[in-house]
Amino acid sequence: SEYNTIKRGPQETVLDYCARFNNVYNAIPQNLRPPPDLALYTFPDGFDSDMAYQLRERAPRTLAEMQDIAVSVEANLIARRNRTRTKRKTTFKEEPSG
Repeated sequence: SEYNTIKRGPQETVLDYCARFNNVYNAIPQNLRPPPDLALYTFPDGFDSDMAYQLRERAPRTLAEMQDIAVSVEANLIARRNRTRTKRKTTFKEEPSG
């Protein structure tokens, strides 16, 4: 049941989530384990809807490929957030009056 409800934690990195997902998936006995193709449908459900959409949109062929994409998407999202924060700080910075 943990496999069907696994979600990424609020402070969990994508790499940590990937490792936890793989551990849960591999802990399922071989005769009961869902085929790897089904893991491609389950894995994105652990993310918010935007991230899940981006992962599915790229149509990876394997779980490992999807996990690599998830890491790169997270890196891009973090970079975009940092650029937005930096832009806001410079936009709202008060200049000394003359």
